[in-house]
Amino acid sequence: MNIHYEFTKEDYWKLNRDIIMMMPSYRLMLLAVLIGSPILFTVVLSYRFTLGVSIGISILLVMLVGLYIFYSVRGKIMRYAKTNPHVIGSRSIEISSDGVRDHSNDKESFQRWSDIKNIADRPDHILLMMNPTTVICVPKHAFANEDEAKRFYELAATYQKAAS
Repeated sequence: MNIHYEFTKEDYWKLNRDIIMMMPSYRLMLLAVLIGSPILFTVVLSYRFTLGVSIGISILLVMLVGLYIFYSVRGKIMRYAKTNPHVIGSRSIEISSDGVRDHSNDKESFQRWSDIKNIADRPDHILLMMNPTTVICVPKHAFANEDEAKRFYELAATYQKAAS
């Protein structure tokens, strides 16, 4: 099966967002910040304000910090994609029983199915994962419809399972 598509800055952002959220250590750290920060802020602010006001200010501070982190990370990822032309552009993925051939503007790579440890069907893309940070990403907009994306995923999963 052969798929041709344009990999955009937005695709690169969504890929990085999903990779971050798929890593258990980052997920736990995010959860700890979201739960621990309001509690810490409330305790500190309760010395100066009433409990209700402290909770309100704490929630507002956590929301502002969360927005800052989100847009800061997103901005850095988008700048990287903009300043590194090899990240975005025309791509072609070819899967066969031997493995996956990934063609981009300036390079070509080949991965055997035995090197691919996991295949993830995410809302925005299909990930062929060699390890948690090395992936081949095929955005769902590369497919004509949802059925074609499902066929690609199932075929890749079949090849990967047979190689394991």
